Amino acid sequence: MQSLASHRYTAKEIGAYLSKLGHKTSRGGYSPRLVGATLLKLWKRMARRRNTQLSVSKATFYLETPKPEASS
Repeated sequence: MQSLASHRYTAKEIGAYLSKLGHKTSRGGYSPRLVGATLLKLWKRMARRRNTQLSVSKATFYLETPKPEASS
């Protein structure tokens, strides 16, 4: 879907293509509205990932020896 959108296909064309390939949704096929909403969610998710920074200030590790199992 993302690849088709990047090649400037419309939501209607993308929905028709997915339906032609046999992809189904729980309610049938892909409507232009569903394709648009799905692409919007994808673009927002990608923007969040681009704007996220991970930092670690201090890491502490502990080593524990396993306790012996009680035999019966």
